[in-house]
Amino acid sequence: MAGPSEYNRPGDFEISQLKITAHNDFDEANMLQFYRTMRIYEDIFSSSITATISFADTSGMMRFLPIIGQEKVELSYSSKNVDKTETTLNMIVTKISDVYTENSTLFFTLHLSTEDMINNFNTRISKQFSGSATEIAQKCFEKLESKKTLEVEESDDRYENETAFVIPSFTPLKAISFLTRRAFSDTYKSSSYVFFENTQSYQFKPLEYYTQQESKNSFIVGDMPNSSFDSNEENKKVLDYSFDSAFSVLDNITSGMYNTKLHTIDLLTRTKKEYKHSYWEDSDKYEYMNDGPIHDVSGKGEQYEPETLYIQPEIEINSGSPMFNAEKIFLQRMFFQQLMKNIKCTITVFGDHKLTVGDTVDLQIPAYSIVEPDAINEQYSGKYLITAIQHRMMLGQYEQDLELVKDSFNRELPADPPTAQGDVASIGRSNLGGGGK
Repeated sequence: MAGPSEYNRPGDFEISQLKITAHNDFDEANMLQFYRTMRIYEDIFSSSITATISFADTSGMMRFLPIIGQEKVELSYSSKNVDKTETTLNMIVTKISDVYTENSTLFFTLHLSTEDMINNFNTRISKQFSGSATEIAQKCFEKLESKKTLEVEESDDRYENETAFVIPSFTPLKAISFLTRRAFSDTYKSSSYVFFENTQSYQFKPLEYYTQQESKNSFIVGDMPNSSFDSNEENKKVLDYSFDSAFSVLDNITSGMYNTKLHTIDLLTRTKKEYKHSYWEDSDKYEYMNDGPIHDVSGKGEQYEPETLYIQPEIEINSGSPMFNAEKIFLQRMFFQQLMKNIKCTITVFGDHKLTVGDTVDLQIPAYSIVEPDAINEQYSGKYLITAIQHRMMLGQYEQDLELVKDSFNRELPADPPTAQGDVASIGRSNLGGGGK
């Protein structure tokens, strides 16, 4: 395989292993020569990655093994334009579909899940734990006996008076996902912990943590700048760009992003507490990817005043010490997770096997201005978080579909009023009735 200093065509990749082991662990088949397309899916809100591989079988391999849904699949691949490392996945066949024959060739598609996902159903955790959510998550993860590691950002939900926490007969992956709703961080105030698997590891960290990491790559929508072109510069080119969402005010109101109120009720002591959260008043508590919020928080945007009310049971360990820490988790988590749904786009780029969900990238988007053809869209360019990836290896080329979100613009609002220039200024005056006199 070519080294990083050698030139490779954008999208070049190598699959070094695609081996299927039958249910009896004896029969093996190298399926590399029969595969047609391969798709691998990662999602920041999913505890497991999945894959589909389509085959064109001319040797009766499906009947020889046979493929019955208990096979192991070992897959190793890499993008040649990155480095000599590989991504290796150990998966299980969970479904076969699209089976048909044509010209003595059998076509079919295998659906795959990770070995961890299947093994996960063999274990139930019904146990009393003590410690923080991340400490309990690590103990639950050990039950999975995974070949991957669990990377955590330590949470701060430990009590002065240690209190038992019960996992009620959950599988390991479900138990860890459940713990994301208990965890909070004094460093990352959003407390929006997520648990997911990417191609490298498992992750149990706040969304806000990922927004603060350095960008792993940068991509350009539109024409590439000729002045900076080199032999590998085309890897930065966005092959396809889709702007999916800027914001939805109605969703933001009903999902508790702007103004929310929480009533907690302790049924034992019959006491009620009230907590409030406001985007306009509390926005400076959080860490953002870019320089300015996506709304004007200076006061002019406070027309979105309707409060969304939530009621939640709460238990106090002792006076003034709530067990579920609703004042640090509930409203903050709802706010930040809804915030991350406002600005979303999807791009297709040449494959980079080291890029995973949870990474951040820089995206340059043109302003599409006739007056300033080289201008950059200052609002929607900038740093984005990858929340989902589809790896596609087909027709001799490796591409990735990246779902990107951002929580802020590149400049603070209110921005200075734009000044029209050239022909645009004349058109504006004419439309306003200021021309022709």
